[in-house]
Amino acid sequence: MVYNTFLETVKTSLQSRLGEEYSVITHPIPKNNGLTLDGLCIGTSTQEAIPTIYLNSYYTAYENGMSMNDILTDIVNLYETSCFPPEIERKALQSVEFAESRIIYRLINEPANRAILAEVPHMSLPGLDLVLVFYLILGEDDNGQYSAMIKNSQLTLWNLKAEDLLASARINTPWLFPARIRTMTEVLKEMTAEAMGTEYNEQDLDHVLQDTGWESPFYVLTNRSGLYGASCICYEGILKDFAASLGQDLLILPSSIHEVLIIPNSEGLSYRDISNMICRINEEEVPVEDHLSNHLYYYSMAEDRLSIAFNSSAPIGTENP
Repeated sequence: MVYNTFLETVKTSLQSRLGEEYSVITHPIPKNNGLTLDGLCIGTSTQEAIPTIYLNSYYTAYENGMSMNDILTDIVNLYETSCFPPEIERKALQSVEFAESRIIYRLINEPANRAILAEVPHMSLPGLDLVLVFYLILGEDDNGQYSAMIKNSQLTLWNLKAEDLLASARINTPWLFPARIRTMTEVLKEMTAEAMGTEYNEQDLDHVLQDTGWESPFYVLTNRSGLYGASCICYEGILKDFAASLGQDLLILPSSIHEVLIIPNSEGLSYRDISNMICRINEEEVPVEDHLSNHLYYYSMAEDRLSIAFNSSAPIGTENP
């Protein structure tokens, strides 16, 4: 089954299964770095905010043998467990007072997202290829975060400016999503523990690391959820305090929109080589929608400023993939 036929089959089959009380709509949705995904919305006339379920991964699952019936059942189950509470739907869309405590920012690449940025309030970071965009956090459960990007039309309804959003987001984002800085060894141990479950033994892993001489100079900066954690570099004092604790300036490697890697700056490091490594990893291992930048950044303690350490010419994403 070709992709467009798959989309239409899912839509019509869901409409038949749910009945006339529900509306089932599919439409393309622009995402980060020029990527466009196909979203499906299921709703009723009483709902003001409807979660979007993306169908692209379902088509991959279908090609790999998942039956259409199982796909439809999974979508319905996801919809039934993902609906926004009615009181949040109404207040978040209409009441600026209610929304103010839910406004957060996320960090994305500016050149790769100019089409989206024309439609949403945003704040560029001086001297960088990065920009802050704003979201309303509407909920969070085992399925992930439920959020809505704030658009220019919403800003007009609230009679606010982008600077007002930034003022609220500077308070809310670190409070709702506190930063975490861990060594790469700590991250490796956490990942191993999750993968092995009850069979995990930290002492055994310590012996393996010692025997192999494995040691990493990298630190990982993200937030408590591990989602959109690269924005932590904008938290007030986070880089300044960490650099002071090490007594060195910092190099920031944009691993993805979800996290960044940090290493102390020292003599002998090749900014060009590190930048080439960033480009290679982005191209080979990071999904397009998760790319943040191909640039290596430098944090100066003396100036308390983040700048581009090495200007790679490799672009991030495209506006029309």
